[in-house]
Amino acid sequence: MLSQNLVLSGLAGLLAGAALTLLSVFLTRRRPQADLRRNQEKLHQLTLENKQLRELSEVLRRTLSHDLGNPLMALRLYLDLLAGGKIKEEDRLQTLGKMSANVTAAKKLLERARSLGLAQREASAMTPEVVPVTELLKEIASQGRSVFGPKDLRLEVKDHVPVGVHVHCSRRALFERILPTALSNAAKYSFRGGVVKVEVRVHDSGHSVVVQVIDSGVGISAEEFDRQLSSPRPGTEEESGDGMGLILMGLFLRKFGGDYQLTSPGTGGGSTLKLELRRVIGTDERLSG
Repeated sequence: MLSQNLVLSGLAGLLAGAALTLLSVFLTRRRPQADLRRNQEKLHQLTLENKQLRELSEVLRRTLSHDLGNPLMALRLYLDLLAGGKIKEEDRLQTLGKMSANVTAAKKLLERARSLGLAQREASAMTPEVVPVTELLKEIASQGRSVFGPKDLRLEVKDHVPVGVHVHCSRRALFERILPTALSNAAKYSFRGGVVKVEVRVHDSGHSVVVQVIDSGVGISAEEFDRQLSSPRPGTEEESGDGMGLILMGLFLRKFGGDYQLTSPGTGGGSTLKLELRRVIGTDERLSG
């Protein structure tokens, strides 16, 4: 009996040792994969932040050096002409009107730069949250009714996302900054009584959730893409804007690992605004479900 117990004890020890060895090998194999995934996520985030910095730097450079320079130079010219007595008495009122217009233009450009700075500060104070896609879909339907109602636009939503999928973003950023901009942009350039389609799916890579806002409105030409900031386009019913909407939306998207892309086949062909939201994968998604 004693020898039998010793044998059983020995076998149990061997099995325990084998189990620990297998567990060690398993964890050793998983660790490089986990490290690789974390490094890939860090690289992706750094790429987005670099892209954002380049875009914001270009906005500030263009605003301060070119766009702002034009009205200021014109204002200085008018002041020099007035001071030198080179403008006739009967033309002075018209000149003062031009000066006022240039001051207004300069003020608007400075307001753009200020809004950019305020948005950066707002984004830096936001913290990431795990947001169910089902909650996002409810917000799309709710905000869509409010945004599209004034133009009698019909909203069509197609949900291709499996149950239990979540995105990594601040609710405040997603529901107060990103989604309202995407929907209002579609409404602005849609014709009254038209249709706006929103399609939600998981990206082929599995690492993000894609939200496509598709309108059948005026579209945008290749030349207009480059002039969106300096010459913001009016909407189909002359709705105005400062051209900063998508830029600020991109700032909040990239803060949480997302991005966006605006495409159009050309004037008259409508446009598609594609948002990519970072998907929560692995343990975090199971815990939040």
